[in-house]
Amino acid sequence: MKKAWAVLVLMALGAAPGWAQLGGWVDTWSCSTLGGWAWNSAEPDTPITVDLYEDGVYIETVTADNFRQDLVNAGIGNGVHGFQINTPAKFQDGLWHQVNFAYGGTMTWVSNAHQALMCSGSTPGATQMGYTYYSSDTFSSINTSNWTVNGSVSGGWAGLTSTSNGSLISTVPVQGPSTAFYEVRTILNLTASGGTYINYLRATPDANFLTATGSAFALVLNNVTVSGSSCTATFSEYSMVNGAATLLSSMPVVCNQRSEFRSVMTEISTTPGTAQVESYLNGVQLVGYQPSSSQINAAGQPGVGVANVPIRNGVIEADLGPWDNVPPNPVAASSVAVSAFPNRIDISFAGTTDNPGGSGVLEYSFFRDGQWIGNSYTASFHDATVQPGQTYHYAIYSYDFHYNNTPIDLPNITTPPAGFQDPNRIGVNALGTYWGAQGQESIDTRSGNLNYAMPLLAAKTRGLSVPLSLVYNSQNWQQTGTST
Repeated sequence: MKKAWAVLVLMALGAAPGWAQLGGWVDTWSCSTLGGWAWNSAEPDTPITVDLYEDGVYIETVTADNFRQDLVNAGIGNGVHGFQINTPAKFQDGLWHQVNFAYGGTMTWVSNAHQALMCSGSTPGATQMGYTYYSSDTFSSINTSNWTVNGSVSGGWAGLTSTSNGSLISTVPVQGPSTAFYEVRTILNLTASGGTYINYLRATPDANFLTATGSAFALVLNNVTVSGSSCTATFSEYSMVNGAATLLSSMPVVCNQRSEFRSVMTEISTTPGTAQVESYLNGVQLVGYQPSSSQINAAGQPGVGVANVPIRNGVIEADLGPWDNVPPNPVAASSVAVSAFPNRIDISFAGTTDNPGGSGVLEYSFFRDGQWIGNSYTASFHDATVQPGQTYHYAIYSYDFHYNNTPIDLPNITTPPAGFQDPNRIGVNALGTYWGAQGQESIDTRSGNLNYAMPLLAAKTRGLSVPLSLVYNSQNWQQTGTST
């Protein structure tokens, strides 16, 4: 342990200018706690401060004055150089935040201080817009009361790691409306290339994909390649039955140095009892799969696994959540706006919300005349495959992360005939007819667009005058086509 710490200390010291004096490491990143250590070797027994930044904006200053025995063991002064704070409430909004720590009063970053964090609750067990996980673990150590250990894994400041391979299969009873359907969510620290990271669904206690033992559905991230701020990997789905693994799908993915990896075993709503597997990386849907009964256990526990993890990488949090079987709220019909053109129909609406305690709204699917035509993560869609003078019927389906859905049917939409001319004219045109005063304001009598400039003041100095004016042009605001 001392040898590993010595390497870590040298890395931390070497990361900052004035390395012979300032050193530190941020080793705790979670939705409940941020922490690490920092010191000045020129004053080895005097605490220093660190500054927390979020998206480049200063948040607060923290004094590193907590005692840590591991620092004493590593020869870091008197060990009174640790810091720990509650993760600020402003981070609990379901959005990604770039979080950094700098040595107090400087812009010199503490080592391992640049991370992306996404949280939606006050604790790791309450995230994703009210969806509550029934079991959470940050792997400061391996809790054998909650996990069956297969192979070789370890816990610590980097979370769950392994220099060879291993798996942890949960022994905590699955909670919620079904023990066969649930979610596994892991937070991965990917600061270096390498490693394999696995979410297990319906696993037998002995399941370990990398040693081909047991049975499970394995969702695998590997081929992690980190270069500067870039992170890429390969996502694969495997069915493993009695140690025999079958590759079902694979795709390249873009990751972050701090990545959220969610895998869900859910039920197809139109076919009760039929399983559907969905996975997401940082909120982006990956390849889904509907396994046959021969490819998956009828029951089994969630789990996580790692292999060949480089130093500083690891699974820093694992959350196990119940099945969300309640559909999200439908799109409000009153919020839908439609613009129809001969060869395009634009649809926009107010985004909907999930049910209280739901897994969160994922996306919207669009159907035309009963056929699927596309998905959107935003509350808008553009259909450029329509024909002039035709009538179409659309439906919008709202999906949550457990793939429940709620549809809404729109009134029939008819496209204008070929040769349709937009009656609106954009902007204030040079050949138009205008109303206005002294050339400072112009109203286009055809389009109705307004353009004006209002002098405010003139800043003057010796031999120089700089006028300042308020300029407005309404061509940035336009409603086109027909709307319902």
